[in-house]
Amino acid sequence: MKTLRKYLDTNPRLRPYYLMWLRKTTKTINKWPEEKFVNGVMECFERHCGYRFDLNYPVTFNEKLQWYKVYYRHPDFARITDKVTFKEYIRQRLGEGHTVPMLGHWMRLKDILKDWDKLPNEFVLKSNLMANASGVMVIRDKSKIDLKKLKKKLRMWLNPVYTLNNSWDCHFYCGKPKILAEKYMEDDSGELRDYKFFCFDGECPYFKVDYGRAKEHHANYFDSSFHELNMSVPGETKDESVVIKLPDNIREMMELAQKLSNGFPFVRVDFFSCNNNLYLSEFTFAPGGGVIKYPKDFQLELGQMLKLPIDNFSQM
Repeated sequence: MKTLRKYLDTNPRLRPYYLMWLRKTTKTINKWPEEKFVNGVMECFERHCGYRFDLNYPVTFNEKLQWYKVYYRHPDFARITDKVTFKEYIRQRLGEGHTVPMLGHWMRLKDILKDWDKLPNEFVLKSNLMANASGVMVIRDKSKIDLKKLKKKLRMWLNPVYTLNNSWDCHFYCGKPKILAEKYMEDDSGELRDYKFFCFDGECPYFKVDYGRAKEHHANYFDSSFHELNMSVPGETKDESVVIKLPDNIREMMELAQKLSNGFPFVRVDFFSCNNNLYLSEFTFAPGGGVIKYPKDFQLELGQMLKLPIDNFSQM
């Protein structure tokens, strides 16, 4: 392994192909020996962030998220990280009506095709486990969908190996791939903006608003007093031509995010707001796989807030 790492260090362009090979050699990365899993996590981190660090002594937010992805466990992970069972988890916590209505879910391609004619003309298809935009498909006119291309995409969603694309995050590996369909919704902006709250065991210092993803992903960041931050993050820069008007239920979102995050060292709690109703979208334990290039001061501040239960877990 040391010889291979040295070779990759001198040939960095080969790292993506090495990681691709690793992903294709197994369907259950969480079954790998710890050393092999950790090496994959660190290879991924170095490829995106340009350096390595000692996983026993993480400092910044992103560094701590790498430890979080490898070692942190919670008895509700299986329900929380699966977008289908997440709805039941929230129903048990908050009651009915707090998640986007689900039109159906399937574990086999032939079953969704059998139910295809029963679905409305516009809806949203999702992978229950994939954590990025490649696992979401907004359908505005079902009659215009190329079913041959759709089948190809859905086969990918149902292939367990593609859960490995979630940045080596073992939180996703306890679920079985499914496809779900949700009601199509949009807010006053003509899209459906995401309100994402960064929570640390009941405290929420910051949140962001994601928008414009139909064309280009933008995000504006805010503090807990709802003041906008003068901050831009690569890959999600804010659109200076857009004025973000926070919805009337933004305080309710923050209060719920704080309540739901109790007991988690870190979780990002994501909401939609539509017609003055709020909907829990998902819980995210490692935003962007822990490789988003936040400003240095922001990274250090969030890193100080994320208190890892390191003493309760075995170390390398």
